[in-house]
Amino acid sequence: MNYVKIVGRVFSGVGEGRNYVELYKNEIEKTLGIKPYPGTLNIRLEHEYVDIAKRVLAPNPHTIIKPPREGLSPVLAWKAYVKHICVYIVKPLKTVWGFDVIELIAEKNLRKFLGLADGDIIEILVLLT
Repeated sequence: MNYVKIVGRVFSGVGEGRNYVELYKNEIEKTLGIKPYPGTLNIRLEHEYVDIAKRVLAPNPHTIIKPPREGLSPVLAWKAYVKHICVYIVKPLKTVWGFDVIELIAEKNLRKFLGLADGDIIEILVLLT
C-alpha cells in the first residue's frame, strides 16, 4: 500500500466536533464501518505539509459521508493511520478550517489513548487509493 505522511500539532478546537460526530454518527457507521468516538482530534499541519495535504487530499476523497438531514454539508473522508491505529480525516464541505487544519475521527478517544496534549506533534499516514 502507498501512503503519504503529513505532520501537524494537536490543538483544542471549540468543542463543536462532538456535536457533528453525533449528528453524522449513523452515516459514519454505514459509510466507514466504525462506531466513532463522539469528538474529533484537531491537527494544525506544519507549514511544509499544507501543500501536500492540498495536493493529495483535495482532489481525492476516499469516500463521501452523506448529510443526515437537509441543511447539513456532505463530509469528505480519507482513511489514514496514526501509530497503527485506523483513523479517518474528515473535512466537511462547509467548514471554517482551511487545508492547514485537519480533523481526525476514530473509534477511540485519540487524545487519551495516545496520551496527546495541545502542541504535541503527530504523524498521520494517509492511504493513497
